[in-house]
Amino acid sequence: MKTVYPPQKLAQKLSSFEQYVSSQDYIDIAERNIQVAIESCLDIGKILITENDLQEPADNKGVFIILAEAGIISKESLSFLIPSA
Repeated sequence: MKTVYPPQKLAQKLSSFEQYVSSQDYIDIAERNIQVAIESCLDIGKILITENDLQEPADNKGVFIILAEAGIISKESLSFLIPSA
C-alpha cells in the first residue's frame, strides 16, 4: 500500500520537477492528493447548496455551476473547477 503524503510533505521530498516526473510513485501520490482535494470541494459545495436552499445539481459539474450562479464562488473559477469535476 502506498503512503499518501499531504501535499506540502510531498513537495518537501522533491528537489526538482524532473525527480517528480521520473517517479511513478510520486505521480500517483500527487494525483491521489488532488483527487481527495476535489472530492472535498464537492462535499463542501453540496453542503453549501443544502444550507442555502439552492437547486439540486444534476452532477458534480453542476455543484460548481450552482455555486457560481449563487455568487458563492467566482464564475472565473469555473474554468478550472468544471474540468476537475
